[in-house]
Amino acid sequence: PIFFAILWKEKGFLFFLKATALLAVGSFLVVWVVYFFEFKPLLGGAVPRLEEKMGYIAAISDFLFPGKAGAREFFQNAALHWPIPAPSYFLGLAGIVRSHQSPYLHFAFGEWTTKPHWYYYFFSFAVKMTLPFLLLLFWRVIFFFKASSASQKENPVILLPTAVIFILISFDSTGVGVRYLFPVIPLLCVWMGGLAQLAGIFLKNGILVLAAMHCLSSALSFPYYLSYFNAAAGGTRGAYRYVRGSDLDWGQGLKSLRRYMERNHIDSIGLEYFGTADPSFYGVRFEEIPPEEKKSPAKKIYAVSLSYLEHMQWAYQFKPTALVGGSILIYDLRERGVSL
Repeated sequence: PIFFAILWKEKGFLFFLKATALLAVGSFLVVWVVYFFEFKPLLGGAVPRLEEKMGYIAAISDFLFPGKAGAREFFQNAALHWPIPAPSYFLGLAGIVRSHQSPYLHFAFGEWTTKPHWYYYFFSFAVKMTLPFLLLLFWRVIFFFKASSASQKENPVILLPTAVIFILISFDSTGVGVRYLFPVIPLLCVWMGGLAQLAGIFLKNGILVLAAMHCLSSALSFPYYLSYFNAAAGGTRGAYRYVRGSDLDWGQGLKSLRRYMERNHIDSIGLEYFGTADPSFYGVRFEEIPPEEKKSPAKKIYAVSLSYLEHMQWAYQFKPTALVGGSILIYDLRERGVSL
């Protein structure tokens, strides 16, 4: 909004309209490419919870055209039979809206809760960014004026949208993680680029060292980028006690679990897995953990997704043997492990 307001003021209303239209079309084309130019009906094919989604279509129709049964039938028929570009994208947007309509259970600061914490996303940003990135950001703040251009126009253009995003997200109660703040990262990178014009060999070398350390930190987290946390948060092994969700575990550890089992000659494992994939598809031989073993473990090996750690009443009583895939804890309790 700030950028568009400046564009309107500097270039005029007609240029503003053309630029806005071009940006909208270009942005959607990028999205459509990501979806491989998908073109089919919104609710065509094997769409899960079809009746529920048809109900949403009816509700939208009744809101726009109250009491018009013909309009409702028209919209529902269109959703079933009329092809549109990137229908999966629009279904995803609808799912996000749906998830915000009711209290959303998430893990925050040591407990599962539906209560919002206004500082949750600030904390998530601080622990998910690399320490060199945060130091560069801090350095840019310290040299606020020296690292700015003569006009300083970049400061409101970049910092106002960034502040607006942080403030708006602080009211969100879903606690889904840092991905809601992704739009501010390129903005801050551009803003930190102002450090390049600082004078002095010491400052310039310091910037280069921090930039290199940032790249190194990112490279060392391969391939477990999703579950990365910086050292100040204790890495993945420490940070899961504070935040989880999409900051940590989307069920991405099955391949790593299989490799761990192969290396350690484990034929089968008790598995409590968070995800929609079939573990056997990835070669994981497993057995579901019965309710009695969730209360008191047997003398066997368990693999527990971090998102489901509280399902095991004994999880905090024993020291994990390993962390695989950045998201699954291994408990080798054949000799009942080491009690914490």
